[in-house]
Amino acid sequence: MRRIARFSRNKDGAALIEFALIGPIFLFLLIALFETALVFLASALLEGGIREASRFGITGRTDLGARDAVIQRVIEDNSVGLLNANDIEVTSEVFESFDDIGLVEEFDDANGNGLRDPGENFTDTNGNGRYDNGEGVPGVGGPQDIVLYSVTYDWQLITPFLRPLVPPDGIIVLQARTAVRNEPFPQP
Repeated sequence: MRRIARFSRNKDGAALIEFALIGPIFLFLLIALFETALVFLASALLEGGIREASRFGITGRTDLGARDAVIQRVIEDNSVGLLNANDIEVTSEVFESFDDIGLVEEFDDANGNGLRDPGENFTDTNGNGRYDNGEGVPGVGGPQDIVLYSVTYDWQLITPFLRPLVPPDGIIVLQARTAVRNEPFPQP
């Protein structure tokens, strides 16, 4: 009985046991915080890159090379080496108006295939006389055109033990979009 009483009063090693219980949780939270900060940084870099690329795109400049190639390069330069430039996917689509971006008009799916086929009736929401599926014409447009710039990047979590918590395989798809109207530049 004396031994038990003496053992219960002994505080040697208490800090070690407390750290063994709390340490892994603290370390996990610290790494998760670091990963989250990196995701936010990568997302901010993509947002800034697409903003700068669209600012170049609206000018119609071609003295630095093809506009779409320069736009890609501007986004890559804004990634400051944090993002793999080969994995940054940039697209640009031309629309007639800002209202047409993402506009998918309803249609009667007569054959039930989930796609609008020629001859199937549709509701012409914007009154342009043709079916709009929410997609524009690929390209950077001409003077006064509305252009939607989009960038997508698959961010792979750095620490392997967090990857199972973020399906699929620890990849977070980062996206940024901006729509602008081109300036009235002269046609080349």
